[in-house]
Amino acid sequence: MYLSRPLHLCALFVLCGVAFPAAAAARVGATVPPAPSITSLVPGNNKVTVGYSLNGDGGDPIVGKIINCGEVTVFGGNNPLPVNGLANGVAVTCRMRARNGIGDGPWSADSGPVTPVGPPDAVTDVVATRGNGQVSVAFVPGGDGGLSATFDAQCGTQSVSGANSPLLVTGLANGVSVTCEAWSTNSAGAGPRTTANAVTPATLPAAPTVTGVESGDASARLSFDAPPDDGGAPVTVYTAACTPGTHVVQGAASPLTVAGLVNGETYTCSVTAANDVGTGAASAGSSVVPRFAADLSVTINNGQSFISGGSRTEYLIDVRNGSARAVSGVRVNSVPEAAFSAVSWICSPDIGSQCPDNGSGSINVMVDLAPNAGVSFLLSATVAAVPEMPAINSVTITAPGSVADPVAVNDSATDGPDRVGVFADGFD
Repeated sequence: MYLSRPLHLCALFVLCGVAFPAAAAARVGATVPPAPSITSLVPGNNKVTVGYSLNGDGGDPIVGKIINCGEVTVFGGNNPLPVNGLANGVAVTCRMRARNGIGDGPWSADSGPVTPVGPPDAVTDVVATRGNGQVSVAFVPGGDGGLSATFDAQCGTQSVSGANSPLLVTGLANGVSVTCEAWSTNSAGAGPRTTANAVTPATLPAAPTVTGVESGDASARLSFDAPPDDGGAPVTVYTAACTPGTHVVQGAASPLTVAGLVNGETYTCSVTAANDVGTGAASAGSSVVPRFAADLSVTINNGQSFISGGSRTEYLIDVRNGSARAVSGVRVNSVPEAAFSAVSWICSPDIGSQCPDNGSGSINVMVDLAPNAGVSFLLSATVAAVPEMPAINSVTITAPGSVADPVAVNDSATDGPDRVGVFADGFD
């Protein structure tokens, strides 16, 4: 009996010469801790904070608590204890157990589901597209943070909210560059802002103002003022067009000359301006008749200043084309006064020109004039004997619609007044 007591004590405190700490004696009869109770679950941004109560330590001091929520398990000692690294918007259930020097106790019962929530993630791929006083901001939504989210966009000082991409930011000034941002917001707060490209709102330019249209040889020359509003983007090209038909020319500034027209035809011409948004409205139409220049002239002379009453007199009417181009359809008109009777005429054309051979009464005919050539009329008439009124004879020529006659003063001529009487000295 004496020897057995020391052996009993050795068995308790010494094994093969190795001494155990005194605390080991305190674990005699101790067990792992019983399952704790989860008392609260507070969702947060990518986390759940778990509150709990311990239901004892199993006879050995608690050295830590293990909490598992979804795929994440943490070890700690705080109460409550946060479980970080969870996905927002994904529901998890939690459980926990306690650890003492003996080991890990059993898991608690699973909690009810809890969903971590926080502000939304950043939107991505933000693209700003300009419009007329507005910008369309498109984006790809990020995570909503586990809560219903709306979207916001801001360009300059103007902003807008909405439920989907794209968002239209209005109230902007054309021609003023703005930088745009987009983000999303839920009840937990606003997510990070993502910056888009800078953009300048713009629209089509206004119509130019035509200030003058000049007829040319198979062409029209249009002068114009720039649009009062370029739409917020510089005008890159002007286009002048004439109808009917398709007659177009482009250029960077006024004036513009539209070629390929038909002389004598009536056209309506207008001008448009374009910027890099597109082509704006056309100016008001202006009418023009293209013509080539030809100085036509006419003279008339009977070589007399006194005509015996009752006698005949002859007038030489000479119609000339002073240009290097043929002119067709020139109208010649001469109407003798009532004092003339038995009026007749003949016409002699230069080579290449054409006119009627002869006629009686007034001259009212069309002639064709070769380049730098013409036709000549010899008009004969009897002058009335009484009353002895001075004799006057006139002639006019009218150019066709295809010709612009730059010298109008020589398009008419008059012979006389010639004195008329029985005697050359004017006495009866």
